[in-house]
Amino acid sequence: MNSTGAGGDGAAPERPQEGPQVAEYIVTLKSDAASRSRGRMAPVSRAERARLAGLARGVMAGEGCRPGAELSVALGDDRWIQELNRKYRGRGAPTDVLAFPQDLAPPGANPPLGDVAISVETAERQAKEFGHGVLAELALLVAHGILHLTGWSDRTPLQRRAMMRRAATLLAEILPDLPLQGRRPRRGRAYRELGASRALGPAAGRSHRAPLA
Repeated sequence: MNSTGAGGDGAAPERPQEGPQVAEYIVTLKSDAASRSRGRMAPVSRAERARLAGLARGVMAGEGCRPGAELSVALGDDRWIQELNRKYRGRGAPTDVLAFPQDLAPPGANPPLGDVAISVETAERQAKEFGHGVLAELALLVAHGILHLTGWSDRTPLQRRAMMRRAATLLAEILPDLPLQGRRPRRGRAYRELGASRALGPAAGRSHRAPLA
């Protein structure tokens, strides 16, 4: 998985000792309409969406996000995420997850954390490869995307291992019934390309929001 944030020494970013309560976060989870119509990704049930949204709130709490922070998670197929990858990162290939940080909000609005885009089609393949369920893989990708938005990086092998350990720890705490069988850092395409470049977000001095609707 690739980097969006922290420095090159592999250390975890600093965070508050106590994060806000899970209920204080606003999480929107939706599917791309065109991806649904193409029928190339497995359906994600309402109950599964609720679990992923709950996981997202738990990860945001664990990472000490500001009270009222908003997160958007969008699910689509490989064609959809490949277009996002090409448009915003100049890479004409599908990937598993992209994270788009956002740092500006209108006066009086809740603080935005950003957007996470996930290919369910790729998640299905990776779940089969690692021997666990699609929901477990989607949960990992949600957690991983949020970690990028909160400053984690995985540009180096050391950073990848630290970030994977953090994601696995959060999943074990929040959704202990979704074990990740055989999941470990690797150097495949999806891991190299994971996450949006920090150049698309605050580091470039501008707010960025991916067109996920």
